Amino acid sequence: MQNDIEQVMDKQYVLSCLLPDHLTNIYRGDSEQIFVIPFVSQGDIVGLLSYVAPKTAQFKETFSSAYYVLKSILGGSYRLSKAEIQLQTYQTVLDLMPQRVFWKNRDSMYLGCNEAFSKDASLPNPASIIGVTDHDIFPEQAELYRSDDAVTMSTREHLLCSEEPQTHKNGKTIWLRTSKRPIVTDENVVVGLVGTYDDITQLKTIQHELGVAKNELEQRVKDRTTELTESHKKLEVVIEELKATQDHLVETEKMAALGNLVAGVAHEINTPLGIAVTGASHLGVLAKELKQNVLGGNLSKKVFTSNCDEIEMSSDLILRNLERAADLVRNFKMIAVDQSSDKPENVVLSSYLHNIVAAQAPNAEEKI
Repeated sequence: MQNDIEQVMDKQYVLSCLLPDHLTNIYRGDSEQIFVIPFVSQGDIVGLLSYVAPKTAQFKETFSSAYYVLKSILGGSYRLSKAEIQLQTYQTVLDLMPQRVFWKNRDSMYLGCNEAFSKDASLPNPASIIGVTDHDIFPEQAELYRSDDAVTMSTREHLLCSEEPQTHKNGKTIWLRTSKRPIVTDENVVVGLVGTYDDITQLKTIQHELGVAKNELEQRVKDRTTELTESHKKLEVVIEELKATQDHLVETEKMAALGNLVAGVAHEINTPLGIAVTGASHLGVLAKELKQNVLGGNLSKKVFTSNCDEIEMSSDLILRNLERAADLVRNFKMIAVDQSSDKPENVVLSSYLHNIVAAQAPNAEEKI
């Protein structure tokens, strides 16, 4: 069917398909004809004009002004109805989205939103947002939002994932992750912006709790480290005290062992010294007898020889016992020096062992 043409429809087709039932009552006969004029817009029939007139009547030529007025009214009504259906469809889709969606004009005045946004704005429905500004619904953050709008529209740069607060009329504050983009016409003119945001309040709460837990953990680690450091210092002090006690005990043990050795050596020295004293006493007696014999003139060769032998034996006995006592003292001194000094020393092993055995002989004899 072509646009803007007047067609004479077959009577039966018109009566059965196109015309309402009441038009069948005004059909007059062969001298008159039912005319149907379709009005087409964008390829769709948007209306029909049907009338009964003589067969020679031409409505379009006779009533051209009325024809074009009807055409304009029907076409505009159709386009408006179609646009409303599209808008309702878009609005339904937007209302199903969990994200908040809104759009503003160049003056940051709201032109529309979805249902989720209208709930945050404490409005009954999305249509109530038209003509509203941020000062009306979010006064505490209005300047922040309008500043972001101005920057987005002036720089034409997208604002992506900006985290910002939003205080509702009930006093509750939530956190948003907002994105905004400028609306640019085909003539490259910015006429407004469209924005979306998600409610990240729960995420911010979790992040805050994690931050608190992290700080508490760091503090606990710091406190524990301090405690361990103090414990380490105390342990070092205890170890030093133990070392000092150990050294003292070692010295005490050394002195005790040295005391035992001194007692044994003293006992061992007493024997040769006692023999030497006895020998010296005997020498004194022999010298006195020899002197008396010489003075009395009774000294014979035999007596003199006997006295000399006894003197020689006593001297030898005294000398051997004094040498033994000297060896004991020397060995004792050597051991005492070795126990009190850690300096390296060159020794003859056989002689060194012999001297140790000789010095420890008194202790061995006591244990036996």
